[in-house]
Amino acid sequence: MSKAKLSSEEINDMKDLANLSRNDIESRFKISGKKGKEGTTFVAIGNSGKEYAIKLFKATKSYKKIHDEAEYQKLAAVYGISPRVFAVNTKTKYIVMEKLEETIVDYMRRKYPEQGSTKPLTNEQQLRIIEICEKLDCAKVVQNDGNPLNLMLNKNGTIMVIDFGFAKAIDKKVLQKRGPEPNINLTLWHIHRQLRFYKITGPLLEERVSSYMKNKPSWNTTTITKCENAEEAKKKAKKKAKKKKDIKVEEATVEEEAKKKAKKKAKKKKDIEVKGATKAEDVEKKAKKIRKKAKKKEKKRVETDDETDDETDDEIDDEIEQRKKDTNTLDARLRRNEEKREKRLKEKRKQKNKR
Repeated sequence: MSKAKLSSEEINDMKDLANLSRNDIESRFKISGKKGKEGTTFVAIGNSGKEYAIKLFKATKSYKKIHDEAEYQKLAAVYGISPRVFAVNTKTKYIVMEKLEETIVDYMRRKYPEQGSTKPLTNEQQLRIIEICEKLDCAKVVQNDGNPLNLMLNKNGTIMVIDFGFAKAIDKKVLQKRGPEPNINLTLWHIHRQLRFYKITGPLLEERVSSYMKNKPSWNTTTITKCENAEEAKKKAKKKAKKKKDIKVEEATVEEEAKKKAKKKAKKKKDIEVKGATKAEDVEKKAKKIRKKAKKKEKKRVETDDETDDETDDEIDDEIEQRKKDTNTLDARLRRNEEKREKRLKEKRKQKNKR
């Protein structure tokens, strides 16, 4: 059990909706349902677009009654059985509260549209109505108006109780008269009887009321024990939920740590790979440099060899040419010598013939 705080959106909406004039309400917003004896409910739209219910009381209603009604509803809302109260304006005389969808009577008429047909409440709906009355006792408030039109459904289909215009605080006097569960004795009894008018049946409601009336326990212990047990159960459930949440948070933390470690490991691995790749790249660069240098050296050697080969070829050609020249000279010399020898032989033969 905890008081629900207003969201930033609701706070902003209340800056406008909490300070309206009667004319503002009647001109700006549409009426929800029918006009009541004590006032009229309007559907208001906040700046955020969210819908709210504004209960505009008659101008003659006293400040104290409006204040008390809002306070009793706030106590019930704490237990999740009434719409939340967002603002109370005792000057213009209205209350801004959580908007509900439809009454249980309208809901049952939609569900069972046949004229004059019996409309049975589900077990879940009956148990919820009983729960509302029990929690009203825990809130120490007698709702004191069992009109079924005061049972409304929210957008989730959950039944809520409204209209605390006749409500009063549960004191010693009330307990002495109504017993430890005044809302079972009075409110639930009234609801059960009034539902018959709309041909809505609820055997569990009748059973709960009858059982209480026949075996009404002592007022000074039962209600207190029951509410304390309910509160204890809530505290245990809350503690269990917190423990579960803490375990989840711890698991999430462990998981997060594991993720971080895995990420760190992966990063380290990646760094090593990058480092290795960089090292391999450096080695490859060095090898490339060495290969380039060797290639350059080889090219230079080949060029040098080519130059040397060219020089050798020239020398051989020169030598061959020289040898050719020498051969020609020798041949010329031999021819001259042969010619001289021939000439001498001719002269000798000529001289010989003269003799």
